[in-house]
Amino acid sequence: MSRATASIFWPGITTDIQEARKQCRTCDSMSPSQPQLPAAEPFVAVLPFQAVATDYFNERGKNYLLTVDRFTNWPDLRQASAATAEAGAAGLIKALRQLFAQFGVPEHLSSDGGPEYTSQIIKDFMSRWGITHRLSSAYHPQSNGRAEVALKAMKRLLVDNVDENGNINTDAVMRGMLQLRNTPERDSGLSPAQVLLGRSLRDSLPAPPPFANRVSVFDETSPVDHHWNDTWRAKENVLRARLAKQVDRLDRNTRKLAPLFIGD
Repeated sequence: MSRATASIFWPGITTDIQEARKQCRTCDSMSPSQPQLPAAEPFVAVLPFQAVATDYFNERGKNYLLTVDRFTNWPDLRQASAATAEAGAAGLIKALRQLFAQFGVPEHLSSDGGPEYTSQIIKDFMSRWGITHRLSSAYHPQSNGRAEVALKAMKRLLVDNVDENGNINTDAVMRGMLQLRNTPERDSGLSPAQVLLGRSLRDSLPAPPPFANRVSVFDETSPVDHHWNDTWRAKENVLRARLAKQVDRLDRNTRKLAPLFIGD
């Protein structure tokens, strides 16, 4: 809804989108469940790619690596085919290096306790780059909730858009990724692209030009760079408020569990 209303309009657009959703069997089968467990204490990022969440997942027998920025919700998807340079701990380091070269080295990285993340070479890699690595339990998804939310959206995107071999190098996947990066979130009204890049990306939907007065991006009157601090501050405030609400909601009807020790 947010992506459509930011770009196009026709009478009855809301009803038409709702009907399209109702007819989507893939959307029904991938709809999320809500486990009732106490919330993990959140880390509130104040800059893009200061903290990222990452996870491997399998869809129809193919393996993928998903990384999402906690501040902007910018998703990054890569294939991780078995028995290739993209698999295992070495493949994870390769993917992280490419990602960090694009967006900078984060201070915090969250993941589950998969074997790729707990290997010694990953520990050494994190130590060399000064990254705090937060491991979560595979049976406590809230502790890596940002990755879990993005993972569900990514699975919905991949189901009908990869080719017959599960490859993500298709026009359909690219269109879907662009829509995810351009879709404003409900709370702030800002898309990942706007928060990270200061502009919307050109995608497969019509959009107005980024500068109505056609100023140069190097002009002092350009509406991009000097607005980013205000944009980040607004995003940070929304993020803090949302996390507080999530913690309150998740803590209802829960109780703390006694700690477990080796041998229990």
